[in-house]
Formats: sequence, structure tokens, C-alpha cells
Amino acid sequence: MYLPKSKYKANYYAYSNEYVYADTEEEYLGPYFVTYNSKAYTGTRPTAKSRLIKPVDYSNESIFNTVNEALVTNLEYDITPKRSQYDFVRDNEIEANLRDTVPVPLYYPKPSPADYIKGKFSRYFAIDNGTSRILEISGDVYKSMKSREAKYYYPKYKLFIMEWNLRNSIENRINASTAKLDSYLKDPSQFVR
Repeated sequence: MYLPKSKYKANYYAYSNEYVYADTEEEYLGPYFVTYNSKAYTGTRPTAKSRLIKPVDYSNESIFNTVNEALVTNLEYDITPKRSQYDFVRDNEIEANLRDTVPVPLYYPKPSPADYIKGKFSRYFAIDNGTSRILEISGDVYKSMKSREAKYYYPKYKLFIMEWNLRNSIENRINASTAKLDSYLKDPSQFVR
């Protein structure tokens, strides 16, 4: 099989319970590429040995029940990241754990009545180092990233805490500008009473 590079996308990897061979229905684990017509094939690029694979069909009730039984009987399933040859060469546990992180969840704050009595509350932000995208995050996510837990990919972000005044919008405008968050915090009177 030959395809020009413009007709396929590579660098995908099939993990357990994701893909099966189209002809034998046996599970496939390993690299694959997707062609211009959305068909997946084994390997890192088109070759004569590339075989057609397809996603596991979970509409088939017997497969679904087997997967469900495995999850129910083994409640402590392994969630560690898959190790590659690169990980064994580098022997860096932190890098291996960071590769299998979850996306940073967005958070929409809502001040409590106690916050209104105090007159302010803390807002937490993560700024993507590559794209400068600003994400508002919860205090728990902030603490997790600040303590360098491998749950979120913390090296990618700069973290900020900002005190949001619930009585004075001018102070909010100044603080947002100083922290360079004014492109995200466009309304300094948000939550102000």
C-alpha cells in the first residue's frame, strides 16, 4: 500500500479495548495511522504489511458485558501510564506519569454569602505557557498543580491567585491589569454588589 503523506495522519497508538483487526476481530495494540477516507491501518506509515483495523464495537452486548464484568470484578484497575521504550531509556518516573494526565477542568466561581460578608474571595488561574490561554480553575485543582501532583500536566502552566473584591470594581480592574489577566477578566464589576 502506498499513500502520499498528505493522504494519511500518523502517530496514533491503540491501547487495550480500542481497536481490533477488521478481518479476524482479534484485539490490536500498537501504532496505527488513519487515511483520508477515515480508515485505520496498523503501523506508523502505509506499507505492504499494513492491516485494516476498526474500533471495538461496544454495541455488541457480549463484548460490553465482558468489559463490565472485568471492571466490576477488578475495582482496583491499573491507571498507570503505559511505558514506552523511551521511558526505559530515560528512566524518569515523573515524565512517565505526566504523560498520562487529565485535562485541566474549567471552573466558574460563585461567591458564597460568607465571601460577601468578607468583601472578597480568591480566584485561581492557570495560564498556558505555549498559547497564553487563560483558564480559571478551582482551588483544589490549583493546590494539586501547585504541589506538582501528576494528575494534571502542571509544567505547561503558570499559576496565579487573585483576590477579587466584591465591593470595589476599580480595584478588580487594577489587579487584573497588574496580573495581566485583563484579557480574560473583562468585566471588573462581576460579582460586585
